[in-house]
Parts: sequence; structure tokens; C-alpha cells
Amino acid sequence: MADQKPDTPDQALELLRKASEGLMYPSESEAPFDVFRWKPSGPDSLKDVQAHAKKGAAVQEQPVDEFFNELQESEDAQRFAELRRKLESVVSGLKVYRVGKINIDVYLVGKAGSGDWVGLHTSSVET
Repeated sequence: MADQKPDTPDQALELLRKASEGLMYPSESEAPFDVFRWKPSGPDSLKDVQAHAKKGAAVQEQPVDEFFNELQESEDAQRFAELRRKLESVVSGLKVYRVGKINIDVYLVGKAGSGDWVGLHTSSVET
């Protein structure tokens, strides 16, 4: 049975919270995921990521396939595959953004049925 889109942003956040619970993003410093919801300032999620990023930090979009392919060798590869399926069932237009260098904020963001941006945030340390 296919996942049904959540009716409210709060339901979307709860689904993402459950899907990411206990999952750590592997990098030099493993980090948990947290959920977020933003009111859109326009049709492009990049501008809203820039608005929430550290002032002056470089924001780069990473292809979704590339982000999840890098996780296929992790101990939690199956959970990351499930996380991707859940994200894609909860939001439309899923994108991955990386903000900064060395201490990187990672945002997985898409549009909820309500029109708000919802997604997951984590961090990565890469030296």
C-alpha cells in the first residue's frame, strides 16, 4: 500500500520525526536529524535555505540521488533508503542543500501539501 500524503504540516513533521528517530548522519562527527517547517517566501526553496543559513555561508544543491547513494555503504543503509521513501511520500520536489564548509549544515527540504517547506536538517563535519 502506498503512503498517503499527510493532511497537515504537523502530520508531515511527525512522520519525518519517526522516520529519522535514532538515525545518525555519518561524517567525522555523527549527527542526528531534526525536523523543520518554514513558511515559504517564494516558490524556490533555495532562497529560504539561504535565509536560514549562517550569514554569508555558501549554499550548494546536491542531487538527491547522490546524497542517498553516498549512504548505501553505511551500517544504516536500509534505514536511509526507508528515510528517502518517507521523505518522497511526505513532500514534493525534494531537494538537498549543503551550507558551509567543514562544519556543514545539510537540509533535505520539500513542499508539504499545505505549501510550507518541511524537511530534515543535520550537520556534517568534513575536514
